[in-house]
Amino acid sequence: MKQLLRIFALLSLTVVAGFDYILPQAAQAQINYQGRLTDSVGAPLTPGQYSIEFSLWDAATGGATPLWGPFITDADSGDGHGPLADIVTDGRFNVIINNLDTASRSLTTSLGASESIYLQIQLTGNDPITPRQVILPAPRALRADVIPNVTPSPSGVEITGNVGIDTAPGTAKVTTLSGDSTYGFEHSNGTVVAGTRIILDSALFGTSTNHPVGLAVNNGVPDLILWNNRNISISGLSEPTEKLVVRGNIKFGSNGQDFATGGEENLRIVRGTVKGTTASGLNFGTGWTVTTYGAVTTVNFSTSFSARPSITATAEEAPEAWHVDVQSVTTSSFNVVSRRKDGVAQGIQFNFIAIGPR
Repeated sequence: MKQLLRIFALLSLTVVAGFDYILPQAAQAQINYQGRLTDSVGAPLTPGQYSIEFSLWDAATGGATPLWGPFITDADSGDGHGPLADIVTDGRFNVIINNLDTASRSLTTSLGASESIYLQIQLTGNDPITPRQVILPAPRALRADVIPNVTPSPSGVEITGNVGIDTAPGTAKVTTLSGDSTYGFEHSNGTVVAGTRIILDSALFGTSTNHPVGLAVNNGVPDLILWNNRNISISGLSEPTEKLVVRGNIKFGSNGQDFATGGEENLRIVRGTVKGTTASGLNFGTGWTVTTYGAVTTVNFSTSFSARPSITATAEEAPEAWHVDVQSVTTSSFNVVSRRKDGVAQGIQFNFIAIGPR
């Protein structure tokens, strides 16, 4: 509902006016200004089209620069201009004052720039009509000024207590209710959009645009970054090609007592104890099988290495009494030849470790 606030002024050129402050759903504020113009002796101006200038000030008199304005009804195009004002019978006119002035400043922002706001009206080519007209709050604005827990100010609004969006206030300062996969909060600089959402019963924080998301402290550079390719870097600012790249040492264990092994290659380890063929069920270890067992034993890797691995094999019992040789190493298998110290070939139980690139 529009609110009507009537203001009266009278001097050499007089306007008797009322204006409605309109805030449509498009959020472009306008003022519907209705007035009556008379000359110095009180006679209404001749009907016709006139150029009228409107501006907002923070004082009843004086001042070099208005808070807002002018807005001119001169039929020009662009911000701060509108159609000529039609003065009809008895000097009466009606003007729609748009949101932006000739400097593209916002009417809504300017109305909150000072505790006292005054409207100045000037018929183009004439001196401003004095005194300026004080703009008082409309009844609904007065009610908004006393909403519990809300304190307006020129720089914004302070809310005390908890706030609920599409739901009742909860125990947190702000609670929002949204559907599955719908963002509850969003923050954007116009290009990157970050926000929170719930999807598949999981709480998520991330970007809804194709940009990385990171964690940082004390306004510093992010230390942990999830990149566009779904890889993660820690203490690194370049997009990694591996799932996880860490610039620094890693420690494991219940008390963080163990360092992680490292190397220039991406290695994997296969180890085991061979006591017979795979079918015998006597072996220990995974990722390999035994196809022959005896003086020459063949071990096959379930997943091949990308290049030949390095392999070490030793007799499980009395290693000082045996020679255990590793032969015919490929990316997918190797042979172990076992002999007694006297040179007689004989199958034995042995342990092995294979290390090679994935």
